[in-house]
Amino acid sequence: MSKFAAIQYKPPKGQPQIAIVELSTLIKEACEAGAKIIVCPEMATTGYIWDSPEQILPHAETADGPLFQCLSSLSNQYGVWIVCGYAEREGQELYNSALVLRPDGTLAC
Repeated sequence: MSKFAAIQYKPPKGQPQIAIVELSTLIKEACEAGAKIIVCPEMATTGYIWDSPEQILPHAETADGPLFQCLSSLSNQYGVWIVCGYAEREGQELYNSALVLRPDGTLAC
């Protein structure tokens, strides 16, 4: 049976670089405790409540951005599945998306 970890985390609003570092630490702790499937919160690097799309747009990222780079490395290093919600940016369009990473660090969807 695989061990599952659900990470509870409130990111510092407007500081995704800090959130990525803090999430990495929590993911590593879950891996070291034996988790094989790790799920992070929705909008885990930006927070969920914003007054307008224009406010969150500078903090959103592409599917292959810094969050993917970090989580890909961790999933590959520890051989785990990681699911993490984030604000995805495609041009000026915004999406409430999730990265799903396989144990080899590749994007599942």
